[in-house]
Amino acid sequence: MIKTERELRAEAKAASKARVEACVAEVRAKRAIRIFTDGACSGNPGPGGWGVMIQKKGATAELSGGDPQTTNNRMELTAAIQGLKS
Repeated sequence: MIKTERELRAEAKAASKARVEACVAEVRAKRAIRIFTDGACSGNPGPGGWGVMIQKKGATAELSGGDPQTTNNRMELTAAIQGLKS
């Protein structure tokens, strides 16, 4: 039996979803670290700040910082960098 394009697409989508779910389950089983970041400034450039929340094995750590004269992009990237460094 020859499958239609629609049937082939549905099968591919289901297989892709199953692979993603398997990856998520594997990460959760390994007690993955979760990092949440944010950065902003008032004016661009202007005074700004960044924050990071790190979750690992049920514990939570928070980091933050700022700069009196910065840009929004710099604060967003600083948060990500600090989170990865920690």
